Amino acid sequence: MSLVSSICLTLLSAANFVGCGSGKAGGASQYYSNYHPAGWMTVHSGKAVAGVNACTQCHELSVIKVGSGIPTCMTTGCHHQTVPGWANSDVHGTRAKVASDPVSGGSLVSCKICHGNDFAGGASAKTCFTCHGVSAPHPPKPWRTSGGTLWSHTSTDTGNAAVCATCHFPGSANNPAGHPATPAPAGTQPGCYNATMCHADVGAPHALGAIWKDPTSAAYHGIEAKKDLKYCQSCHGTPGTTKFDGGSASTACSSCHSKTTGAGAHPTTWYPASVGTFPGYVPSHRNATDPLNANGSCVICHAVTKAGTSALTAAPSCYSASFGNSEHAAVSCHANGPGLAPHPIGATWTDPKTAGATDATFHGVVAKADLLYCQTCHGVPGTNKFDSGTTTTTCSSCHLQAKAHPDSWYKSPSSIASGTYTASHRNAAAAVNTAQRAAVCGLCHGVTAGAASPVVAAPGCFSGSFNANSCHVNGPGAAAHPAPFLSGMTTTSGTGNTHQTATLAMFNGECINCHDETGPGAGKVGPSCTKCHVSASPLAAGKGAGTCLSCHPDPNFKTLGPAGTTFPNIAGAHAKHMGLPTTLTCATCHTGSQPGEGGANQPHYNGANRGPNGTPTGTGPAPVTISATFKAQTGTLGTTPSLTAFTCNAVSCHGGQTTPGWQTGKLAFNATTYCLSCHKIASTATQYNDATGRHNNPNDHNQTCNYCHDMNSATNNKPGVVNHFKYLNTTAVRVAPDQLSSDTIKFGGGSQPATGALTYTVNPTIGRGGCALSCHGTSHTTNNNTWN
Repeated sequence: MSLVSSICLTLLSAANFVGCGSGKAGGASQYYSNYHPAGWMTVHSGKAVAGVNACTQCHELSVIKVGSGIPTCMTTGCHHQTVPGWANSDVHGTRAKVASDPVSGGSLVSCKICHGNDFAGGASAKTCFTCHGVSAPHPPKPWRTSGGTLWSHTSTDTGNAAVCATCHFPGSANNPAGHPATPAPAGTQPGCYNATMCHADVGAPHALGAIWKDPTSAAYHGIEAKKDLKYCQSCHGTPGTTKFDGGSASTACSSCHSKTTGAGAHPTTWYPASVGTFPGYVPSHRNATDPLNANGSCVICHAVTKAGTSALTAAPSCYSASFGNSEHAAVSCHANGPGLAPHPIGATWTDPKTAGATDATFHGVVAKADLLYCQTCHGVPGTNKFDSGTTTTTCSSCHLQAKAHPDSWYKSPSSIASGTYTASHRNAAAAVNTAQRAAVCGLCHGVTAGAASPVVAAPGCFSGSFNANSCHVNGPGAAAHPAPFLSGMTTTSGTGNTHQTATLAMFNGECINCHDETGPGAGKVGPSCTKCHVSASPLAAGKGAGTCLSCHPDPNFKTLGPAGTTFPNIAGAHAKHMGLPTTLTCATCHTGSQPGEGGANQPHYNGANRGPNGTPTGTGPAPVTISATFKAQTGTLGTTPSLTAFTCNAVSCHGGQTTPGWQTGKLAFNATTYCLSCHKIASTATQYNDATGRHNNPNDHNQTCNYCHDMNSATNNKPGVVNHFKYLNTTAVRVAPDQLSSDTIKFGGGSQPATGALTYTVNPTIGRGGCALSCHGTSHTTNNNTWN
């Protein structure tokens, strides 16, 4: 048998014997002890919550029904009359929020017993509304500490859900908008987190999981947070402080919004023009519900009055002139307060001629830093309109064609400080930042290849030209020509201009848009001409294409080669070789790497090219490929271009022998032996200029070279001596009539000079001439003393 049934039987039995109200003794305490179990005063409130009808069989609830002698719920000294401070919210409110069960004896269910199902007074004739100020058994909305009150429904036991549901059923005007988003099926028992009232998610009054953190989702938490950040703090932080480090909910706002380098409660970059649509959402305080601290969110960290001090030291106030943090440089704020212009007003702001000495005083410079910021007040965010904003001043009233910026917007930029301000999109933040380009330029312009511009008349970022001016057909920051821009190539803008044959007229007509002729090229997207042409502008008179003098400054470069000490003008042995009687050019040793040669890479171009930091991509040595004209009779034609060698191999001009180093090596000038640097003595020739015949047979003729040959033009000025190096570009060693080896014969040298006639008779057949002299103890005549 249940406890309630036992109580009822006990009461009925008492009525049969003595009748209700016929007590044996006075006093409520004595009375209940006669008819209820011991300790009834302590537990009877829970029994009443479990089933008050059992009580009302004997006891009246109303204060106006008295006289039977049986105590009522309103009898003096009973119920909460004995609890000190019961009228205080922290006393009776705490009791009202406990679980509705026979143990607690409290809850909103217990309140209804005396104050009525609608809490309008009931049997007690005392309404809850008078003190609460609203027609509800709780404080005014928002009944949560984040709403600016001391009280919160979040600590109410969910067992009270059935009572809450009488006012907060799905669709009730008492619920926050959109709560629940999808009501529970009809007949579902009321609960705090089952969509029968406000909330649908167990444990949280909002969505959970990826959708809550996805900025492309309309259920993104940032939207709700901007409505009331203080509400977030009630679970995810510590109300009354600046902390968002987690509270009753373990998830801390600061785990994503770092408080070390940022705000801790919202994105670190929190100032851009706001976009609230999806996709494309932009986090920003500008469209938060609390810009003027309407619900007490901003003041948690920020000063909201001009004279106030921010509770969070690093946080700007609503009257800061500028602010920067770990993610962005200082940006201008609303120094005059939210809703007022954050910039100067008047002629200095609109006219670059009167803007003063710094860029920051002119609106154009600030606009180029963030055009969406301007649109916040001077246009309609999320559209391409720069009129109809919150201020009467519109951008389009001055910028008639482009609406948001000057019509002439392509030229090379210059600053106000320079005294010759030129408006240009080239140094706008959105022009050099891909993300900003899509958000800012993309309002009006097509920003990807092939994309149509939202504003039909506006050029795209990949247009070839606009208003008869060439553009960046390959996209922002990309050259309007191939890269590398080699010989034979033309610009992709359609002008047909070339690089390595560019004229000053070509440069001024197109190249100047991206390049300076000289100087560091500051403010231009491309390098200046002199960044690669290190000696002079190739557009200067006498320094143009074909002269080589823009990189190789020596006036005799074309005839004697470079004369400097650093690449690309290291002198080395250039002058020595190019001064020989045989005509030599750069192509003799640099075959295939002349301007325009070398195919796809063009070595000469790469050697001159300098990267963005000014470092040449080629640092030397220059590519060396010897012309096949100078290939030796045997051996593999080539070079050893190491920094310690720079030697040539198998070239006919050196008799196929490895040459001295190009930069510092020399042939030893020794009259007795230095001929052997190029001429080998051999029985059978393996090179075109080998010394054969009696040079090595018999051994008696194997003398030092100067025994028979005088190569000093000061003492032997015959043509064969003077023109010894005239025909290096042929394989013949002797070329008539001015380069005959017999012209070099002049007996009498060596350590054992010959005597006698000392003549050599020339024969039309080379090597068949005869000697007339005495040497090594033998006298010779021209007859029968031929060399070969």
